[in-house]
Amino acid sequence: MFQAKFAIIKCVTALVVALSTVTAMVAFAATDYVNKVTITDGDNSFEVETYCSNVSEILSENQITLSDGDVTEFELKDGVGTLKIMRSFPVHITYGNEKYSTNMTEGTVAKALQSAGLTLGEYDMCNKNLEDVLTAESYIDVVSVEYKTVTYEESIPFTTKVEYSNKLNKGDTKVTEGEEGSKTVTVKQRVENGVVTSVEVLSENVTKQATTKTTVIGTKKAAVQKQQVNDKKQTEATGKVVETISEIGDVKVDANGVPLKYSKAMTFRASAYTSPKGAICSTGVAAKPGYIAVNPNIIPYGTKMYIVSNDGKYVYGYAIAADTGGFANRNPYMVDLYFNTESACINFGIRNVTIYVLE
Repeated sequence: MFQAKFAIIKCVTALVVALSTVTAMVAFAATDYVNKVTITDGDNSFEVETYCSNVSEILSENQITLSDGDVTEFELKDGVGTLKIMRSFPVHITYGNEKYSTNMTEGTVAKALQSAGLTLGEYDMCNKNLEDVLTAESYIDVVSVEYKTVTYEESIPFTTKVEYSNKLNKGDTKVTEGEEGSKTVTVKQRVENGVVTSVEVLSENVTKQATTKTTVIGTKKAAVQKQQVNDKKQTEATGKVVETISEIGDVKVDANGVPLKYSKAMTFRASAYTSPKGAICSTGVAAKPGYIAVNPNIIPYGTKMYIVSNDGKYVYGYAIAADTGGFANRNPYMVDLYFNTESACINFGIRNVTIYVLE
C-alpha cells in the first residue's frame, strides 16, 4: 500500500512538472510574437513594437488620431508590418450660387466633384481642367451655364407724322390718334449662375400692326391786306410772316419777298427750336427770333441772311448766324430757326428753305 501511495505521488509530481513546462513554453511563445510595425504619417516615419495586430489598436496605443477623410494602409506578415497614414485635405467647391466641400487624400478635379455629388452640365464652365491632380487644399469654381428658349409678347410703338393740307384753314389741326401694335418674340437666352448674360432673337411674329398718329396742319390762307415792309415785320408776299430782328436795317425785297441785293442763295433743310427765357446763344447774345443756329463751318457766325421756305408758306425774314445747332455733326447743311413758342415750332416743323446771304 505504501508503494501504491508512493507511485501516485510520483505521478502527480510528474504532472505538475509537465504543466509547468507547458506554461513556460506558452510564455516563451507569447514573447516571441511581438510585432514590429513601421508607421508612416505624412513625412514622419517611425517603428514600434506591439502585441496588437489591427489598425485601430495600433493607432490608439500610439495616440494617433485620424481626421475625417484620412485613409490607412496596413500590412502584417510574420510579425513585421507597415502602417501608412494618408492625411486628407479640404477641397472647396463653388457650383453656381451654391457652396460644397469634401476631403481628399489624392485625386483629380473630376474625382473631387464626384466626391461632392456634383456632375457638370453640358455647358458648365470650370476654372480647372477635370484631369488636374489635387495635392493640397484647393478651390474649384464652376459656372453653371444653361440655354433657355423663351417666348413673350412685346408691344410695337406707333409712329407719328405731320402732314399739311390746304383743305384746312391755316392754324387749324386735325389729329388721328395712333395705336400700339404687338408681336410674339421667341429668344434664346444664355443663363450663367441664374443670370441672363446674352439673348439671341430667334423669331418675331407681328400679331397686330401699329397705326400711325397723324397730325394734319391746315395751310388754307385767308385773304390778307398788303402790309408795308419795315425793320421788324416782313410782308406776307409768299407765306406766314415771322417777327425777326432789327439789327440788319432796311432790306428791300421784290414782290415775291426776295431781297433785291444778296451775295448768294443756298438751299438748306430747316428745323425749328425755342428755349427758356434768358437762354444765351453760342456767340453770347440772348436767344430770340432771328438769331438762328448753324454749322459755323458752313455758315460763319455773324452772317446776315434773309430766309424764306421753298414751299411758299413761310417768310422767316432777317436772320443772323448766332448759335450752333445740335445737328452740326449729323447734317451740316441744316439750320435751326428760333421761334418764341413751342406751338410755333410745331407749326413750322421741318422744311426746305432758301437762304439769301445779304451783301
